[in-house]
Amino acid sequence: MLSFLFWALVCISLIITQNHNAIIFVFILYGLHKGALDPVQRTFVSELSPEQFRASGLGAFQMVIGLCALPASLIAGVLWDKINIFMPLYFSLFFTIISIILLFFVKEKGKLNNFLLRNSYLINYS
Repeated sequence: MLSFLFWALVCISLIITQNHNAIIFVFILYGLHKGALDPVQRTFVSELSPEQFRASGLGAFQMVIGLCALPASLIAGVLWDKINIFMPLYFSLFFTIISIILLFFVKEKGKLNNFLLRNSYLINYS
């Protein structure tokens, strides 16, 4: 959730800043966002993937991220061109706030449930 808060600060800072020197602060916030997001995402995908398919899970995750980048950039470009230059930031900020709210409803299951989910192929259901 920390990375989402950093991203929200990046969007807000870019929307309200009038000083060119403040961009250095925004890049520091962006670096904190990326540093807080990337390792957590990769760890989450690794934990959800079965051990024998961990590398394939990470590869599929990175492929989906790459495939989502094209339409995301296209949407941002259309918003920038048709509405105004700040609209992609407002759009991103809106969905970031929704994501932060939704994260409060995520409940972590116990270690036994995680083990059973990861190793469900070991259980004989017959």
